[in-house]
Amino acid sequence: MFVLNVFLRSLYGEIMHERIIQLQKYIEDHRLYGIFLTDPSSVFYFSGFTGTSGDATIFVTKQQSYILTDHRYTLQVSKQCPGFHKIGKSAEDLSVIYEMTASVCDCRLGFENHSVSFALWNKMKKTLPHVFWLELNDFPQLCRSIKQPDELNRIRRACEISVKALRSTLPFIHAGVSENDIAAELEYRIRKLGASGVSFETIVASGERSAMPHGTASDRILRSGDTVTIDFGAMYQGYASDMTRTFFIGTPDDALIRIYQAVLHAQQAAIEQFKPGMLCCQLDAVARNCLQESGYGSNFTHSLGHGVGIQVHEGLSVSSRSEEKILPGMVFSIEPGVYVEGLGGVRIEDLVVATKDGLEVLTKDFEKTLAFL
Repeated sequence: MFVLNVFLRSLYGEIMHERIIQLQKYIEDHRLYGIFLTDPSSVFYFSGFTGTSGDATIFVTKQQSYILTDHRYTLQVSKQCPGFHKIGKSAEDLSVIYEMTASVCDCRLGFENHSVSFALWNKMKKTLPHVFWLELNDFPQLCRSIKQPDELNRIRRACEISVKALRSTLPFIHAGVSENDIAAELEYRIRKLGASGVSFETIVASGERSAMPHGTASDRILRSGDTVTIDFGAMYQGYASDMTRTFFIGTPDDALIRIYQAVLHAQQAAIEQFKPGMLCCQLDAVARNCLQESGYGSNFTHSLGHGVGIQVHEGLSVSSRSEEKILPGMVFSIEPGVYVEGLGGVRIEDLVVATKDGLEVLTKDFEKTLAFL
């Protein structure tokens, strides 16, 4: 067991080293002195640090990698962050970066312009007035777009937990319980099965509320004839899952059954017609055209899917506007939905990973046939 643990730590250290090399290549290519990363997802991905959000930042130069955090995390950094030197008294102790860069001519540093807070931005400019800041834009997320085997294994496990948790929650979904009751039961089981928590606020939308794509759980009581849409995810060792299933309590309106069948057909068509290298907008069009032909095109009001990884929304936008190629190793959702105000809505979502041959459906073990509870 000791030998295995040493091997795993060595392998993990090698993975982190390769990621730092990506940053250092960017530094070299863009003639920077270094990169300052503040987003908790980036800190985790490039260093392995799992502390509380905002408790660490990282600073990488051509030669060294540093993590800025407080003394509570000294031991944690030594175990989790191979190759990183702990510096500073806090995540925002920019004085240590000043000491390293004050004498550097033409000091150019990359920063995460999409996520840095206004308060931190002002502090960066005030504490480091000699620095010329360059926007990294989507670069940190692009590094994460192709998932490595270890990442895929964690996402698969998060999906397995989600499937098992929802299946064991089904007996609690019936007329007379509230949406909040269902969300609580589901989230309890997610944790019992080994997840660190949920990947986003659980959506349980019933009856007319199911026409709201992001109808988070409320105190509404389920009634016979209701549609119930449940959209949720689990976090496992830093990686997220995301899936949606729609159920019916008793016998619903015939129009809702037709909507369910149309949504399921659109989702299956997108999965079956996917080809590696396909553009996001092309895949979105497959499902959107199906729903248009079924008469529900105007009721599909969001994109077909989004990338998933450390964050439940990252990287890819599988939308009608995106011309990004979907490449092997990319993980994303396929989630068409139809929403009719005053009646209800249906969404069916699976998490998938692109392979060289097509798509592997990671949440396939929970069936999508019409379910009357």
